[in-house]
Amino acid sequence: MDQHAIHTAATDSARTVRVQVITPPAALTREGQKQLVREITEIITKISRDPTQASRTRVILTEAAEGGWGLSGTAFGRQEFTALAAKAAAARAK
Repeated sequence: MDQHAIHTAATDSARTVRVQVITPPAALTREGQKQLVREITEIITKISRDPTQASRTRVILTEAAEGGWGLSGTAFGRQEFTALAAKAAAARAK
């Protein structure tokens, strides 16, 4: 196997970032999925100050059953997710 195809902690390019986003079923359209992956990758790359980081950034989109995941003691379903997305949009608008 080509040594450049293998990533280990011993290589200079070992800094792989994995981001998992959990949403209720069908909360994102296909375009929304693409935009979210693109924006997350851009944010991670910008924060790292390494333009090559994008190629080592993995974004995993996961759909959980309605109310099947939680954050800070709240089980999230479509209603909670929508409120959270609205709050994030308002914060970005400031």
